[in-house]
Amino acid sequence: MLDTTYFAPSTLEEAVDYYRKNPEVILFAGGTDLLVGLEYGKVKIENFLDLTNVEELNYICINGNGVKIGAMTTINSVEENPQIISKYPFLADAASKLGSWQIRNTATVGGNICNGAPSAELTPPLLVLDSKVTVIGPDGERTLPLNDFLVGPGKTALYEGEILKEIEVPALPEKAVGVYMCHKWRKSMDVAIANLAVFLVLDGDEIKEARVCLGAVGPTAFRASETEKVLLGNVLKEDVIIKASETAASEAKPITDVRASADYRRRMISVCMKRALTNLQNKEV
Repeated sequence: MLDTTYFAPSTLEEAVDYYRKNPEVILFAGGTDLLVGLEYGKVKIENFLDLTNVEELNYICINGNGVKIGAMTTINSVEENPQIISKYPFLADAASKLGSWQIRNTATVGGNICNGAPSAELTPPLLVLDSKVTVIGPDGERTLPLNDFLVGPGKTALYEGEILKEIEVPALPEKAVGVYMCHKWRKSMDVAIANLAVFLVLDGDEIKEARVCLGAVGPTAFRASETEKVLLGNVLKEDVIIKASETAASEAKPITDVRASADYRRRMISVCMKRALTNLQNKEV
């Protein structure tokens, strides 16, 4: 029998206060990673804080300035929200690629981000959308770019006692298109070997702005600045697509692990980039 302490607050104020007084607690959101870690002995829980009942963290609010997503919003809610599907279709698509429908009904947006996995599904689209996160703790709230929030594998910029409150995605400019692409051994119940997101703003056929984020090929998902330079000011023709795909592969910093070799991940990033840009080449704006 485990000797544990369990607290499930109903308000965000209660959660922050309890966390301040008990900084050693483990936060419980959807539990889809935490419970697996517990089962295999990778996580030892003596005291945990269950955020499931904190409705203040469970929302999707869309207006002219963009969308705000509460940290306890489920992945499935993002995947199926009609306005996200309409305005940010590649974010909804990335959500649909996570785990299985059972996991998506339980896993949360905040958990997917705070887990800090380099292969997280939502991170690449959120990064190319220039998203920000708001955290709350004993000293109040602070907002920072998602890019600064993710500092390493399994590590975030949360200070002691802080809880992720929401993710804010700005409104898209006109003539903006985006796509998410990933490669896995299985279509579901698997982790990405390589994933990426591409976001373009077009002026006619010319690329006026380019943002590319690569995932699962570095310590964290990261913006591929050299690949962005290849795309900027150009038109999505075959030679540009090939060069951008090769550049993305050269920017990748993968490791070899039990799921794939570094060389295979690098080749798959190139394949994913080519597929993503070909997809955008055929997309009407």
